[in-house]
Amino acid sequence: MVIEQVDLPQEPVLTNIATLSRATSPLVRRVGRLRLPVAGPYHPWATLYRFPDGRTFWVLRLWEVDRVVRRCVSTTALRSYAAHSGLPRVLAAIDRLLAEPDRPDDPRR
Repeated sequence: MVIEQVDLPQEPVLTNIATLSRATSPLVRRVGRLRLPVAGPYHPWATLYRFPDGRTFWVLRLWEVDRVVRRCVSTTALRSYAAHSGLPRVLAAIDRLLAEPDRPDDPRR
């Protein structure tokens, strides 16, 4: 068995995101979200967050048996998944969200 070495992204990966929300974390801003086609009709949300210093990370809402579990992933991992799965629209949506300026006063976010 050969295991390929993967460079770790420079983006932060949080271990406990239970407290991550607009109400409890004023330092982290939600930029936007997209649906990520995983399998068949299963398209969980992928939400992009940005720290004040510009670093970003994504939170995926995935089903685990009988409940939703949030997982943090890097932009590199999300782009790699979309590219390997042949999802050009998802790649374009990722790029669009990353290019958006941070608008903390926008009530839709």
